Amino acid sequence: TVATTTTVDVAKCLKMALVHDLAEAQVGDITPHCGVSDDDKHQQELLAMTQMTNHLVVLQNTSTTSIGLGMAGGENFGFWE
Repeated sequence: TVATTTTVDVAKCLKMALVHDLAEAQVGDITPHCGVSDDDKHQQELLAMTQMTNHLVVLQNTSTTSIGLGMAGGENFGFWE
């Protein structure tokens, strides 16, 4: 259960939890043992998130009916950053 007197934005925390590893769906789980630099890992994940969130924005903007995306791609990207 969630305390009702907390100052934590529960909805924001849930959104962050859903998207924080989204880039790994495309690039895989890059660990320190993979030999990939932090900069390269970030660039790969940034590209993956950019591609995915741009796709969500296109779907949301071109849909003639509600397809239940909930958050726009930009909002998803913001939670990932």
